[in-house]
Amino acid sequence: SVHIQMADQMPNGLSIFNVGTGQGETILNIAILFKNKIEKRGIMWNFDIEPPRQGDRAISFSNIDKLKNALQWKPAYTIEDMLDHFIKGRSI
Repeated sequence: SVHIQMADQMPNGLSIFNVGTGQGETILNIAILFKNKIEKRGIMWNFDIEPPRQGDRAISFSNIDKLKNALQWKPAYTIEDMLDHFIKGRSI
């Protein structure tokens, strides 16, 4: 996995990298994807949408260029894949 590659290839053993897909996602989109996936399994989940708090970000993404350049790494999974792994790993 990427964390082992980083430890093996960094000369001083310390460097900071962003890890992610490199694509922007909103919390709302992730919540909707999760809701749709678990509802297909018969689990109902409702959530309320509140107005954003001061300082809340509308979208979040990670710039993974440093990681790509240092280790020739690229993401292997999409957000949907990660949600599937999460659900399967917790037997939801």
